[in-house]
Amino acid sequence: MTTTVPPGLAELTEIMAYADFATSASASVREALGVGSLQVGSTRALAIREDPSNFFNRAGGFGAEQYAVWGGERIVAVGSVFLNGECADMFGGATLPEARGRGAQSALLTARVRAATAEGCRWLVAETGVEGPGEHNPSLHNMVRVGFEPLYERATWLWRA
Repeated sequence: MTTTVPPGLAELTEIMAYADFATSASASVREALGVGSLQVGSTRALAIREDPSNFFNRAGGFGAEQYAVWGGERIVAVGSVFLNGECADMFGGATLPEARGRGAQSALLTARVRAATAEGCRWLVAETGVEGPGEHNPSLHNMVRVGFEPLYERATWLWRA
């Protein structure tokens, strides 16, 4: 029995999660942002014309669950989990600047790990940026703290017309 998620399954779960997320927007939002998604066999691609970060433009196959942390009367942190059979993708984590450093993302990661495990997921994947020299990525440290281990680094490609 393998204890490491196959990279192909991790990539496919990730692209399926983002494609499902982006294509579930209203038709007017999809049109305004230039959202396009295509699935051919087991390969899925997503492109968003008006994404200056190019984060969502990827290729690599539905049902993300949303989680939130409340601070008083408002949501201060969010996170999503996409279940794909035995594999789940943790994505969309964000915390308001004034609520950072209080454990919200660690709590959200823990809740999503428990939910995915309860659904029978054997592998859990997430992605965040690589730390460069002198950089600190709190998301990376949160993920490692709850038990995630780096599996690989993915190149981000940029196409320009």
